[in-house]
Amino acid sequence: MVKKDLADNSNHRVEELEKEVSNAHSIIKAVLDSFPYVAWLKDKEGLFIHVNTQYVKAIGYPLEQIIGKTDFDFYPKDLANKYLEDDERVINSRHEIHFQDQHGDEWFSTVKAPVFDEKGNIIGTTGVERNITEKITSHTNLEHERDHLIALMDNIPDTIYFKDMKCRFTRINKAKAREIGEKSASEAIGKTDFDYLKDKEKAQVKFEDDKHLLETGIPIINKIEKNIDHNGREYWISTSKSAIRDKDGNILGLVGISRDITEQTVILQRLTVEREFLQVLMDYIPSTIYFKDRQSKFTKINKAQAETIGIANPDEAIGKTDSDYFPSEHSNVAYEDEQKLMETGIPMIDKVEKIVTASGEIRWVNATKFPVKDEMGNVTGLVGMSVDITERYMYEQKLKDAREKAEQSDRLKTAFLANMSHEIRTPMNGIIGFSNLLRDASLTATEREEFLNHINNCGSTLLTLIDDIIDISKIEAGQITIRMTETSVNTIMHELLASFQTTKINENKSHIEIVNNNTLPDDKVVIYTDPYRFRQIFSNLIGNALKFTNEGTIEFGYKHNDPDNLEFYVKDSGIGIPKDKQNMIFERFGKIIDTKITNKKGTGLGLAIASNLTLLLGGKMRVDSDEGKGSIFYFTLPYKPISGQANIKTPFDFSLVNLKGKTILIAEDEDTSFFYYKELFKDTGVKLLWVKNGNDAIHSFKFNQGISLIIMDCHMPEMDGLTAIREIKKLNKNMVPIIAHTSFAKAEEKEQYLREGSAAYLSKPVLKDELFRLIYKLIC
Repeated sequence: MVKKDLADNSNHRVEELEKEVSNAHSIIKAVLDSFPYVAWLKDKEGLFIHVNTQYVKAIGYPLEQIIGKTDFDFYPKDLANKYLEDDERVINSRHEIHFQDQHGDEWFSTVKAPVFDEKGNIIGTTGVERNITEKITSHTNLEHERDHLIALMDNIPDTIYFKDMKCRFTRINKAKAREIGEKSASEAIGKTDFDYLKDKEKAQVKFEDDKHLLETGIPIINKIEKNIDHNGREYWISTSKSAIRDKDGNILGLVGISRDITEQTVILQRLTVEREFLQVLMDYIPSTIYFKDRQSKFTKINKAQAETIGIANPDEAIGKTDSDYFPSEHSNVAYEDEQKLMETGIPMIDKVEKIVTASGEIRWVNATKFPVKDEMGNVTGLVGMSVDITERYMYEQKLKDAREKAEQSDRLKTAFLANMSHEIRTPMNGIIGFSNLLRDASLTATEREEFLNHINNCGSTLLTLIDDIIDISKIEAGQITIRMTETSVNTIMHELLASFQTTKINENKSHIEIVNNNTLPDDKVVIYTDPYRFRQIFSNLIGNALKFTNEGTIEFGYKHNDPDNLEFYVKDSGIGIPKDKQNMIFERFGKIIDTKITNKKGTGLGLAIASNLTLLLGGKMRVDSDEGKGSIFYFTLPYKPISGQANIKTPFDFSLVNLKGKTILIAEDEDTSFFYYKELFKDTGVKLLWVKNGNDAIHSFKFNQGISLIIMDCHMPEMDGLTAIREIKKLNKNMVPIIAHTSFAKAEEKEQYLREGSAAYLSKPVLKDELFRLIYKLIC
């Protein structure tokens, strides 16, 4: 019999223990499930004991498939190993850890902590993970969100407590312990509110609330209560309680959370007193504020709104609608928005609206409207605020326009680069092709001359292309240099006429008549301008006219109708330009826009260069054109006449250059360039010394005392030309002249080389006429 009683007692004890375990699991489940973020509990081996509903949603497996498994069953090995290391760190350190991780594009804040039994032994780990993507990307909320990472119940500042079916505390957090005056949270276990509240009536009210919840399962949400802590301090709290249930839905107890809302309550109590002050404040806010009823009729507006709709007293608007003050295009849309808001209860945030004020001024506002609800949650009207954003809106529109222009520019650049590929390959094909044909020993002298002419023309075309690209780049960078000097207009125009008479033959347009119309004597049109740029402007315009004229005449000249300006023009009988394209043609790559132009040779930069150069010379350019009838391009230059004739360059007499017995040192790393110089000097009797870098140039100058002239490339390996010139200048006792030459042709580089000791500066390609003029001047 004794054995039977012992067995019964043992079975009864087992049942009680199982019940306690079940209760503990239910409590754990209630705690974890009350968190609005992912939470879990593991044993020391890393097996999941329980996870909350947020974890189940996140991992995508049902709860029953998670319990008893480890991270290695659900995550990649590397990630599972990291989770295992974290758990071991928590167990070994016996402390919670906080860290942040990035999973893909999202950030998560995780807290892991050890779980202790009553003896202080670690029996597992628990963790909480919260998605903080929005907070971690928001700089202004970063510090605030860091302060509110809540890992464990005891870190929550609100009081949290659990009660059993007899309303006895089964667990409380530290905040609750402080409130009731307990040093340790465990001291409250098994006690009730009657043990701590001196006011037994208040304790009875709490007891009745708890019993009703435990009997019905109906939660208590945000109940406002006046409370007194153990020190006698009165304060206000907002309390929420919910039932703790087992897996079958049976109520096992409750969990409660109370938050100190003393400050908020005091503020609410003061609202009545401060209402009049708030009304005054509202009237001094510059943004418009208004209240409306369900029919969108005004019930209250501030002074800013009254000013916008043109009334002196805000009360005059009561009972009226937007249609009484605004055009229908605005009032109808506003009415539809407001009715939708009051039907759905969904606020309207920062809608950009165009309004017309009572004074007729057009303004842009950010309109925000919220529903106004009664105690039952029914929408009774709305409150709205409109913030004037006119300046910002106009600025954004400008940015949008600028972005669209930039996008258009990118498209044009793409087309331009494709065109450049064609424009570069075409002359290169001619140069390489005819160069290979010259290898044929059976060619006649006439054929060889023809091929050389083709090569020369292709080279000129390629050089013009490169010059155009360099010029437009310099213009855009503001680095183009203008050199004003006396310029004979008539002389340049005669030279242009002769040049284009040849050009039209080469382009199979001999039937096109080109006419030069000079209206002033030569001595009256010697003006102060940049002759090179003047020639370039005219050349671009005439070349453009020849390109797009298939029949008729091209006339160029000038008029002197304005005493302060000469107006130049180029008139053609070509295809003309559509009116809607005439502004574009002076822009970069404007050629690309018009299909009539894209099938013609050229960079599409000529008119843009000419227009910008005209501005730099103090004038302006315009066009007058009708599609199919031809065009007239005009440009003006300041008329600053100079007495007498400008210096006119005459053909050079090469027989004047006597180089017999002289030695010229050529520093040039490109074999082709040296062989070109070798051909230029082959019949002069000069001795040529050739080096390929600056170091060798210095060495050669030291050990060859009879050097008469140095031709120095600016850009060479090992030592550049400028450094070499500086060193040679130290040794140059006999003042041997140095001619610097380069492929870059930068104005600032030229000035630097001349300052450092160069006698002259040439840009490639170096022409025989120009080089021999310099040599004659320097050493003959």
